[in-house]
Amino acid sequence: MKNQFEKAEKQTELMRSMADKVGVDWSDLVAQNPELSHKFRHATLTCGQCKAAGECVDWQNEHDQAEHAPDYCRNKKIFEELRTL
Repeated sequence: MKNQFEKAEKQTELMRSMADKVGVDWSDLVAQNPELSHKFRHATLTCGQCKAAGECVDWQNEHDQAEHAPDYCRNKKIFEELRTL
């Protein structure tokens, strides 16, 4: 069971880091709009299903900030939607 929680924590951190890179502050968004917490959970689960975690880590290491998430990011659409809020 511990491995599942560790994996979930890593995926959550990877997703949050990508969000930060593209200008999405989950903490601020959910604090202002608690109903967005379901989108946070969905984005975390979506990230956990991605097969490009290694590419994602590499991309994040190469970018301090970015206009958009890379095309392979399964959360690209939700990040772009949330940036407009």
